[in-house]
Amino acid sequence: MANAPKVIRLEDLYPRDWFKKAKESNPGLAQVCEVLGDHTTALSIICGVRITSITMDRVVPEASVIEFGVGEQPQTQELTFSEFRHRLLAPILVAAGQFEPLAERPNREDVQQFVGVPFLLMASVFGMKVLELTLKEPEPELLIEIEGSQEILSVGEFRDALCHALKLSTERGGGEAEVSLDLSKVTEAQAAFDSGDMGQVIELLGAWPAPLARLLRTPGGAKLSDTDREQLAQGLALLAEALVGCEAAEQHVPQELIRLAIQWVQDLPAAGQYYYALGVHAFRGGQQGSSIGLFRRAISSGKDDAEAYSALARSLLFRNRKVAALVCMAKAEKRGADPSELAELRKQAGEQAHALFLNYTAKIQ
Repeated sequence: MANAPKVIRLEDLYPRDWFKKAKESNPGLAQVCEVLGDHTTALSIICGVRITSITMDRVVPEASVIEFGVGEQPQTQELTFSEFRHRLLAPILVAAGQFEPLAERPNREDVQQFVGVPFLLMASVFGMKVLELTLKEPEPELLIEIEGSQEILSVGEFRDALCHALKLSTERGGGEAEVSLDLSKVTEAQAAFDSGDMGQVIELLGAWPAPLARLLRTPGGAKLSDTDREQLAQGLALLAEALVGCEAAEQHVPQELIRLAIQWVQDLPAAGQYYYALGVHAFRGGQQGSSIGLFRRAISSGKDDAEAYSALARSLLFRNRKVAALVCMAKAEKRGADPSELAELRKQAGEQAHALFLNYTAKIQ
């Protein structure tokens, strides 16, 4: 390096706006960025990965499936979002520790390989400008500009900084800002729900499902108190109700949110009310057969009240199981159900079923 220039300017060594131009020239790429985030999409291009399709899971985006090919190979593979991001990150982490020796008279390609082509390209995506390479002992140094301020880093430190940023973006689901799970929002959402402002409920809690699905599988999630878990479940249930009838939400979304709520409280007394809520959503969605099992699960999980027995009776009637429905009505009556509601349900059951029910109860008394 004795005869090499002491300082090598790097402004023209790599295209700083390559990713911006790629998005502007390819509308399909811009759509992929909306789903995966800029960082993951850019990394996939750098790694030579061709994304061929994305199957979205709108309730738990991390469970969505990406179909992709590598290089020119015709075969495609499928991974979930989370697996895909980690798959992309692995070779970059390996490359971070591999250094090519710099020639005494380095040319353009030598410098690119020494700093690392993938790292130069990713730097611009993270808003980092690599300005100069200074050839000095004991190791060369890079002059970096980040948000208007300049720093000097070794090549190893530069690569490590980018790897750290990529790890964070992978953990957060593509580089977007971490969603704050502020439990006070549940109280705000309940007030909005009670006042009929479903749009405010969605605004407060709409970003919660994916982070809560991830948190559920982490040690941090397991350490949450029962009270916190119940509040998280309450928030998911409020969001599910707010999304009922919302044109932007798919029909299955409210039920998926309630299922996620159940996972948070499945071993707590509150589980019964969420099985009941899931039964209500199933009944609304035309799944009356499924709602029977869900209402029974609600009762066995602690919601042993008039509301649950009345709902179960209604589902049984819909499936023409009239005597069983009348048994549930009797239990609902003992628990203080509205007499007028029970009268209407008994009318639906009909006189013949009522006679069979009376005969049955007479035998067991």
